[in-house]
Amino acid sequence: MVEAAVTADNTCDTKPLRVGLDIGSTTVKAVVLDQTDSLDAVLFSDYRRHHANVRATVAGLLEAAAYILHTALRE
Repeated sequence: MVEAAVTADNTCDTKPLRVGLDIGSTTVKAVVLDQTDSLDAVLFSDYRRHHANVRATVAGLLEAAAYILHTALRE
């Protein structure tokens, strides 16, 4: 397992996250997990109806996930 990631400026950062997307005929689902390989380690999950606008819905879900994770890091 990866213990740390080296960023572009050669500094150590936290473990990478895993992002899963399920794009179906009517909804998009997203989940963000840490590296523990456990479903108990869900950091973010949500689903939204895409109303045939898949790209905008995926972008919105990823923005929401980034905001929530960034906010959680500040706490």
